[in-house]
Amino acid sequence: MANTATKKTVFICNLAIIALCIVSIVAYFIMPFWRVNIKYTLTAETLEEILPDDTDTGSEDVNSIYEGINFSELLDEDIPLSISIELQTADVLGAMGSDANKLVENILYNNVHNIIDQMDPYINDMVQKLVKTVVKTTFKEELKKQVKESLGEGTTDEQTQEELNNMGLSDEYIDEKTDKLVDTIYTPGATVDDAVNETIDIVKDSIQKMKTDGSEEYQNAELSPEAEAELRAELEEKFKYLENEDGTLDPEGFTTDFLLDMLKGEEAASDVTGASLATPLSAKADDLTEEQNEAKEELKQVLTDKLMELIGDASDVIAMVLQYISYVVLFTFVIWALPILKILIKMGSKNNAIKLGGPIWLGSIPFLVLCAAPMGALMLLGDKIAQSIGGLSITFFSCSIVSFIIGIVLAVFTLFFYGRLRKKLKYGGAK
Repeated sequence: MANTATKKTVFICNLAIIALCIVSIVAYFIMPFWRVNIKYTLTAETLEEILPDDTDTGSEDVNSIYEGINFSELLDEDIPLSISIELQTADVLGAMGSDANKLVENILYNNVHNIIDQMDPYINDMVQKLVKTVVKTTFKEELKKQVKESLGEGTTDEQTQEELNNMGLSDEYIDEKTDKLVDTIYTPGATVDDAVNETIDIVKDSIQKMKTDGSEEYQNAELSPEAEAELRAELEEKFKYLENEDGTLDPEGFTTDFLLDMLKGEEAASDVTGASLATPLSAKADDLTEEQNEAKEELKQVLTDKLMELIGDASDVIAMVLQYISYVVLFTFVIWALPILKILIKMGSKNNAIKLGGPIWLGSIPFLVLCAAPMGALMLLGDKIAQSIGGLSITFFSCSIVSFIIGIVLAVFTLFFYGRLRKKLKYGGAK
């Protein structure tokens, strides 16, 4: 009777063990096999280094957008970027017998899509600041020009700024006016003409303020028809990159083209058609035109190609490593499937308890390789990484942590309960 009661208890325990083994295997397919979380603090200095200058490969369209930008204003505070790169179990298993370059390219392409979505809020915020900075720079340069024309060509920048401050045309005043203009630009249905006209009105109001609040040297200050036409042309040139096919402004939609232009350099001038492809990065495919979808796909492909160029011949090594890992994964699946098979085989025997040494000791190998080892290496190299790439933080996650936790649970369960039941059946006369 004692053995019968014990067998019933073991049967219930076996059901729980089967459930845990199934969860351990299923976790590999419903969670990322491996995820790298990267956090980086972007500074104005770093941004200026990333963006191409007029001597770099950026096209004239890109250079005309951010030419003369004060990056400390564009990035008035550090931006904490956070992105994740994921590897799925299907990718790992696909490494067996696959073409190395194609395998790595597919993995990169899938991650590029996710990275673009993750970066979208940061980039669109940067674009808004970019628009404000471009407008502010143009606006301020026109006011400086008026001061220098009124006081003479020998006027220094320091004297010019002091004069503007004395007349109430300080940076705070210019920021206030620029913010209102940016609100207009981001108003649904706003056009290039709306933005240009309001900018010119603000310039004229500011010049009038010069005549009212400034000394007698400014009594003849004015925006001549020639100067107005020149300013209008300059503004139209800058704002046209934010324009949709229907003539309305879409600053956020400029993001895709802006990134494509920077990534492709001079060749982008002929490949990217500007506003016709403009689209917010986060827009859903159903909301986009065929051209806009093509632009997003092109951006993903260009980024993938750039990454493949950086990887180079290392794609063969990456594929080989993934292939070895795939064998480890298959071995792990066998380790976790064997207890289920053993339980089913011994279900009708007198001693229906099984040994759980396999999953306890071997089921956590992927976790140790994919998470514990990289994190340990990062801890050892932490100071060197911080010195070479400031503001960078990398952490790892793997679905194999589920197997690791279940292995610990089974170890404790076996040590304090299930193992005793097994011994009781084994030495209680059961065969």
